[in-house]
Amino acid sequence: MQSILAREPENLRALQSLAKLDVDFSRWPEAEDLQRRLIAADRRAGAAAAAELAEILFREDKLDEAYRAMQDCLGEDPYNYQTQLNLGELLATQKKWREARRHLELVMRYYPDEDSGVYALLFQADHALGDPTAARKAVRFGLRMFPDNSELQRLNLLP
Repeated sequence: MQSILAREPENLRALQSLAKLDVDFSRWPEAEDLQRRLIAADRRAGAAAAAELAEILFREDKLDEAYRAMQDCLGEDPYNYQTQLNLGELLATQKKWREARRHLELVMRYYPDEDSGVYALLFQADHALGDPTAARKAVRFGLRMFPDNSELQRLNLLP
């Protein structure tokens, strides 16, 4: 694929394949470079490519850049699952619970069976916001989607 890119630097299939490989192997700086090249080369890359770049930046701990990229992605696609989840996670790591909750709640509402971790994060956010009733409701809802999830079962036993 590298030889293809040497001849055709904007070959979309080679850029996509190499970017996926770098993500799969957690080679974040390389993945970031390839994803930026892919976006520049593909006028139709859209929100999905922006979401992928935002996630890569988040994994690289480039939180300010990741946040801006996530906002750009949501400007194109306000319901982008990957970005809503990543933004909820990013804001939760920064203890911005009210903002995080808004994004996590959207994921719960529109993509309830995609990721069990959403419910544990909602539990954390609701507790931090002083709403244990909402925290319990989030966990119970999560258990309906993921009945065998040990983390949600543990959280469900907490007072």
